[in-house]
Amino acid sequence: MQVEHLHIRPSGSEGFPDEQWLQLSVMDFVSPPTYIRFAVVLKTPDDAETNDDDAVIQRLRRSLELSLGQSPHLAGTIELHPSDHDGSDWRLRTTRDSTVALTVRRRLGLPSYAELEAGHFSSKLLFGEGSEPPALFGGETEKMALPGTSPAVLKLDLAPVRGGIVLGLRLHHWVFDIQAFASFVKQWAGNCSALVRGDPVLPAWDTVANAQRPQFEPSGPPVLGGGPSADAHPDHRPCSLLLFHLPPSKAAELKKLASPPAGEGWISSYDAFTALWWRILTRHRARLYATGEEDLSRPASFGETVNLRRRLVPPLPSAYQGVAVTITPSQEGVFSPAARPHLRPWGASPDDPAPTLAEVSSPSAAPLSRLAAYIRRATDRLTPGEIVRAYRDAARVRDRTCLFSNMSGPPPMTFMTSDWRDADVCGADFGAAQAVAFRMYWRRVTPTMLAVYPARKAAGKEGGESDEGVEFGVPVEWELVEGLKNDPEVVRWFEYRGVEAEGVA
Repeated sequence: MQVEHLHIRPSGSEGFPDEQWLQLSVMDFVSPPTYIRFAVVLKTPDDAETNDDDAVIQRLRRSLELSLGQSPHLAGTIELHPSDHDGSDWRLRTTRDSTVALTVRRRLGLPSYAELEAGHFSSKLLFGEGSEPPALFGGETEKMALPGTSPAVLKLDLAPVRGGIVLGLRLHHWVFDIQAFASFVKQWAGNCSALVRGDPVLPAWDTVANAQRPQFEPSGPPVLGGGPSADAHPDHRPCSLLLFHLPPSKAAELKKLASPPAGEGWISSYDAFTALWWRILTRHRARLYATGEEDLSRPASFGETVNLRRRLVPPLPSAYQGVAVTITPSQEGVFSPAARPHLRPWGASPDDPAPTLAEVSSPSAAPLSRLAAYIRRATDRLTPGEIVRAYRDAARVRDRTCLFSNMSGPPPMTFMTSDWRDADVCGADFGAAQAVAFRMYWRRVTPTMLAVYPARKAAGKEGGESDEGVEFGVPVEWELVEGLKNDPEVVRWFEYRGVEAEGVA
């Protein structure tokens, strides 16, 4: 393997101030202080004259400089502000000399583009197996993201493969959520495409609006906070993350099946497929965790991550570079004991209790439309006023490092979703290459969380009908894998695409 370490300076940095500080929002601290790691697979042209790895890498490097010049805080680090007096005022710090580490890893041993495509761009193919940090990211450990170590906001890796390039992105979760990741990739692609075309006008990016964090007036006197994060629940069992695909034709049929009777409200496609996975996984997990009638009579625990950009008033820009997601309505075990008194339940209502585990698991106890309608009501209760009230409560906490969530903290029968459809980087045009898929590196499988990937787009194919739809990363306990793969409802609706990741809870 050949490794080249580069330090990319934002374009125009010679005119930047000596030092800049950007205050974080209480919204940012809901995410853990860790790196989220993604691989974006680019397809390069088949034409030998244009398929020049060195030329493509140089364009990616130059367009990265332009992108960082449009959003220079991404070249920064997370530090305590000099005015801090109690170890809680974490901010983004950039200087005129700030750079982003870009590592080019040649002959890494990754499969070719054709092999990745044949394997549905599986995380196992991109990152390897096991819980060790993958070679794509240089074996970096989690400790390098902790506050107090001056963690970098962004680190990047490029790995040429036969027929394509794999972009590795390490993004600090106090600065990036999944939508912020996507907006950065799209801007990078737009700038790269402009370079290839020779277009002097770069795609617009409102640096101030995209970077400025919303601040919330505390609802009462300050409280200290701090303390350890929520632990993983001890009853979780080792899981595999399986990849499934739902074709659009079947998604339309499923939505029709899960829709309430006329006049009783509406549901989205998301509500329909989420309700179905909730039912399927609950039915199978009951064999392990809820073996008696008394267990099945208790309320089911449902949660989802919700993008808040469009829900705030005024709304945040769609390209907002920060964390703007929350978890609703179930928060059992997600947050630390120190944080729970200061975080009101999102989207929960005593007038709309959750269905029981028996109702979730069996169509004879409740139709699928009831589950889908419950999901829709829980999501719709997340109003602008509710969001502001919740964050004003959280803003009372001085040491906000206790506020972050742990999706492995809830008990085993909990079902949660993380909807990534808005992070649609598939088809992003880099000029000399096109993004066709992205995958997240799973250091360990999160047993409670179903991930929803956006539909992939075949490189170079424009227009026409496609039956390529959303994909799902489905966590399944090892004892249940074969039974779930052969479940009649799974076989009816979904295409199995292999194992995404293996790991313990």
